[in-house]
Amino acid sequence: MTYFYTAEYYKRNLQEVARTIQAWFASARSARAFVNTGNAVLNHDVLERLGEISAPTILLGGAKDVITPARHAEEMGRRMRGRRYMSLREVRMDFLQNGRTLST
Repeated sequence: MTYFYTAEYYKRNLQEVARTIQAWFASARSARAFVNTGNAVLNHDVLERLGEISAPTILLGGAKDVITPARHAEEMGRRMRGRRYMSLREVRMDFLQNGRTLST
């Protein structure tokens, strides 16, 4: 799980990280699927190709999202034409904890 969090977040939120790990182990997701997803996230980089997208695109960033910080959507937006970026101030992604996509 350490590649999901910054070192600072991990140190400040050990209990939250532990709850996330427990929720993941309690879910129906296989360990292999989890590892494969993590490897894809770490190794599949398409930032240089984002400028090829010509369709209008809305990028959402959750200001409290620790897995996919808003700065990632902001960076993607800088590389795309015809995009609109929205920062959702009180949102984080916590599907591993409660099965919902967004929470406030």
